[in-house]
Formats: sequence, structure tokens, C-alpha cells
Amino acid sequence: MAAYAWVKCGREEDTDCYEVLKAANITGRSGSQFSAPDRYVRLSLIRSQDDFDILIQRLTQLVSEERQQQNHANNFLQLKKPLMSTLRRGLVY
Repeated sequence: MAAYAWVKCGREEDTDCYEVLKAANITGRSGSQFSAPDRYVRLSLIRSQDDFDILIQRLTQLVSEERQQQNHANNFLQLKKPLMSTLRRGLVY
């Protein structure tokens, strides 16, 4: 088994992946400590099974929250389109 896992934060605004994971209570080491971009974090896998399970739980939670935020944003944009169309028609008439 590998001793470390590299994680890349893929959102454009997440330029410091260490801080993103830290906010989710996930401890890692910034990519810049290993001559890698700050979009990367190195996670240690040399821990107990319980620690590994907690890591997976927190990563899953972080991804789940991100997906919920994307869904809310997409729903807002879908609602906004008909509203903007209605407003434009109202301004034209």
C-alpha cells in the first residue's frame, strides 16, 4: 500500500488546497513543501484504520458539500433564465 496520497483541488478558485482541506478538518502537507503547486496536498496514509476511516469520511463530506453547492447554483441559474426572459419581455413592451 502507498504511504501517501496526493490530492488536487480542482475548482478554479481553490488555489491553496491545503487551506481548503484544513477548513474541512483534514490534515495534510502543502504541495509547495514538495516543489508541487499549491493546488496539491499530500495526505499521509500511515495511520490506524480508524484514522483512515475518518479521513475518508471527511473527504466524502467535503465532496458532498461541494456537489450540493453546485446543485444550488445550477438550480438558481435555471430559475434565473425564465425570470430574465420575463423581465426582458416586460422591458420591451
